[in-house]
Amino acid sequence: MECDQAHYENGRDEKLIYSAFSVRAFPFRNTDLYLGFSEDEKKVLNSPVFDGSNTPSFDRLQELDKNLFLVSRIEWICPESASWNLFSMNALDLSVIRSESISADPVNSAFKPLSDVLRRVPSWEISLPLFDVLNTLHAFYSKQKLRNLQVISRNGLEYIVSFDGKTKLVENGVIKNLEVASLFMDEGVFIEDKPPNLLEERLKTDPGKVILDRTFGWSDRLDEGFILESSKKEIGRKWWSVGEAHFDSSVTCPCGCNHD
Repeated sequence: MECDQAHYENGRDEKLIYSAFSVRAFPFRNTDLYLGFSEDEKKVLNSPVFDGSNTPSFDRLQELDKNLFLVSRIEWICPESASWNLFSMNALDLSVIRSESISADPVNSAFKPLSDVLRRVPSWEISLPLFDVLNTLHAFYSKQKLRNLQVISRNGLEYIVSFDGKTKLVENGVIKNLEVASLFMDEGVFIEDKPPNLLEERLKTDPGKVILDRTFGWSDRLDEGFILESSKKEIGRKWWSVGEAHFDSSVTCPCGCNHD
């Protein structure tokens, strides 16, 4: 996860802090997931750019092409007061690259055998656990609670490599561009008569098909979590319980010894 940008934006009542992150996945070579990545990505994974832990070597980070291994994008918006925090993740259910010489059928190409596709990676499925962990950490640290959770589906895109080696984006009606957005709030914002409806405001500028839209009160909770579109992975199971937990560390000094 790499921060691409961070800046201030003008909000209705106070300045907003906006940040955006690129998410990359580095598959282990003994897994089925590895097979779906492109030959260029596999070549880099097997090069000295990566160390023995399947992680890019710190000394060779500059050699890593930032266009490789991308699976999703995460955004985080909050006001200066941090009274609410909006997290969103955008990913394709399938990230596909194909050769123009292989197929002239853009609708069905995403689901052809791997031999006919240069890259086919389940980006949404890969990225959801990370989104879940980030929200869980935020719930624990901030003690804020979930106000809204929304999932939006839009038409997806695929990359096509033309005969001359150039890459272009083409809309694909089978592939879905999925976005999940979670809005956490302080209790004070929660109990206002009209808390800021930030998710509705986002839809006005970037419409899509809403396939999940849940709103919660301060005393509500959903410890069974959510199963989201195009995934068998569960998120949100700990967002309420961990926010109510208090863990006291016995480490009270820099030496790391127990001084209770």
